[in-house]
Amino acid sequence: MITTVWDVPDAEDSAWQLPSDRSRSRKRLAGAVVLAAGVIGGLAGAVTALLPGDTGGGRHAPSSAASTSPLASAGSARPSARIAKKDRTAKPETTSGDSATAASWDQARPAQGAGEHDVALAVLHDEDVEALDLGDGADFTPEAVRFHESRREVYLSYRLTSDEQGSMYAETEIAKSMCLTLRDLVLRLYPDLPYRTYVMVKEGQGQDPQVTWQDAFITNSQCRSAADDGTGQDTDVSQDWQPDENGLGQAMIPSTDRAEIRVAGGASRKIIARTNGMRQTLRTDRVLGNDQIKVGFDLGSSVMYVWSDYVQWNEKQVGSWAGAAAGEACRALVSERESAGIAWPYSRYAVAEIGGSHYMMIRWGTATTQADCPA
Repeated sequence: MITTVWDVPDAEDSAWQLPSDRSRSRKRLAGAVVLAAGVIGGLAGAVTALLPGDTGGGRHAPSSAASTSPLASAGSARPSARIAKKDRTAKPETTSGDSATAASWDQARPAQGAGEHDVALAVLHDEDVEALDLGDGADFTPEAVRFHESRREVYLSYRLTSDEQGSMYAETEIAKSMCLTLRDLVLRLYPDLPYRTYVMVKEGQGQDPQVTWQDAFITNSQCRSAADDGTGQDTDVSQDWQPDENGLGQAMIPSTDRAEIRVAGGASRKIIARTNGMRQTLRTDRVLGNDQIKVGFDLGSSVMYVWSDYVQWNEKQVGSWAGAAAGEACRALVSERESAGIAWPYSRYAVAEIGGSHYMMIRWGTATTQADCPA
């Protein structure tokens, strides 16, 4: 597939020779190598996904995890033009116990290093997507991302024009998007970065910057301050497990246990009914069923998985669906444990989306009580 798509010269071809301006050419060549490596890696992943394989149970497990921020690994060698709009020289603060202010925003600096550049690019990308999702109800423009290392804060400046109700909704969605992006990038890819809090700063022509939102994305595992249909971990912040492709692969193997079949059947019926009842909200163009939404079990980690291969939803819609699915899965597990007692081994649930050769875990948690299940 690679040689079909790319016309790669032979090793001895003169096209590989560097031109006279060697220093500039090396930089261009390095960039070309990085780009080629990324494309070849993507094509290789596609080839792998198309090859036959065996998970030990007659079904294929997903091959790799997909980041919710596609630009997280792109452009780490240079900052976005919007990231470095201003250069402040004020002496940085050294305390982080007080609230962020316009002064601390003024003292924050542009991204430095690959990790911070990736975080800034991902935040701006995801907020651009959020601006499209908000539509005509609010004129939202993300401006710049800055970092205050001593205060452990990541700042996003933005412009927003709307009525009061529209602004409240828009800022809630903007905060949710930023919280989720930072949890994904900082916790998963760059855990050595010191940042723990995100801050939103509203700018306007002829107006001083105004801090409108501040929250700790590390401890706010559900990004609950943003919206009830947020994605991520639902309960038990201290738990030391996360759903993974191995567990999802095990869940794809059809069960022979009567109790598992019964619980999975009941949960899938309720989840499918809830999904089709949300068709207007999800903008689903057809009635979904067992072909698109499935339930299975991973006994090794005591997890019930719910997954969908309907990939027509956008990020906000799949988050809403995952919230409904997580609630039904959680309640099904609690009900079975209340009736079967310790004989029922499953106490965790996870909701995933599968598309092509990738999967994405959206929500997961521990089923403790009915009251703790997502609404």
